[in-house]
Amino acid sequence: MSYFRAGRNRLRDYATNYTINNGITVQRANFGADSRTIILTTSPMTSNVTNTLTVNNVRDRASTPNTILANSQRTFSVSTRPIDFGYLSLPKEPLGPSSRRHGVLISEVMYHPTNRTDGRNLEFIEIYNSQAWFEEIGGWRISGAVDYVFPSNTVLAARSFAVVAANPTDFRRSYTFTNVFGPFLGSNGLQNSSGTLRLRNSRDAILFEMNYSGDPPYPVAADGQDIRSSWPVPVTGKGTHAPGQPVKRSAARPALSTDVTSGYKGIVINELLAHTDLPQVDYVEIYNYANTFLNLAGCVLTDDPATNKFIIPTNTVIPARGFLSLRGPTRLRALFQWRKRFSENSGRSPA
Repeated sequence: MSYFRAGRNRLRDYATNYTINNGITVQRANFGADSRTIILTTSPMTSNVTNTLTVNNVRDRASTPNTILANSQRTFSVSTRPIDFGYLSLPKEPLGPSSRRHGVLISEVMYHPTNRTDGRNLEFIEIYNSQAWFEEIGGWRISGAVDYVFPSNTVLAARSFAVVAANPTDFRRSYTFTNVFGPFLGSNGLQNSSGTLRLRNSRDAILFEMNYSGDPPYPVAADGQDIRSSWPVPVTGKGTHAPGQPVKRSAARPALSTDVTSGYKGIVINELLAHTDLPQVDYVEIYNYANTFLNLAGCVLTDDPATNKFIIPTNTVIPARGFLSLRGPTRLRALFQWRKRFSENSGRSPA
């Protein structure tokens, strides 16, 4: 509530000047930070119910006070909503090496691109120089799943990228990025299932080594879609860095750390209730932050990728800014026993 000037009454002592119907108690009345707003502390309110606030005996601080009309009323309701999606994106650590071997690393891999109607092969490996100085990489090579040797006198500028493409011509036709090398030696391609890649210097020392896979805990979105996997996380250290994160293709340049991951990025677990006693039941509530509906059929909800899997049934659609509640009669671990309930009501727990 806002007034021309704050009420003259000592609001801490006059909470009784404010009443709310539906059995709601006004416990305190305090000035806001601007000395114009009155903040009321009340007993709990039910969401999406229309309430009526009645105000009496409050006047402003003018030299000739103006008293509010007796029984002045305003209706309102309380609704809840998930936290703003912007707060859900945690700060990202800058791309960099995950060991002390070297500052040049393999930053991204497109190992299983989607089938294209134009038949272009867009497999690629991206190299990044995280150092503040250039690096001469002539004679360096990539080994493992594929092989490639960088030409003599190749220089990778500081904080810059290079791409080794399976088919450089196809790559240039699809992207505007220009620092492109290739093809892979022997016309080989990256295995679609899994593989190991190593970056070696001109003396054949291994500077960076990584694995990729379409199996958990690696991201499934990078396997067979127009999505690539992004490495590495420097803070976790070599050998312990998390599997690559899916990164959506960019037409401007294939590597862009701020790209969205996939159409499922807006899907979050919004609320859960575990370890209940009847008549209550366990549930997980899913929310769709996106402005378009999304079909979740085939998606898996689990607390262990190897077991306890609940596969969301066919034609399970969650609307834009909508909710989906998955409920179970016992514990969250009994995922296979769950049944789905569809709800579009904001901020409301499943019945």
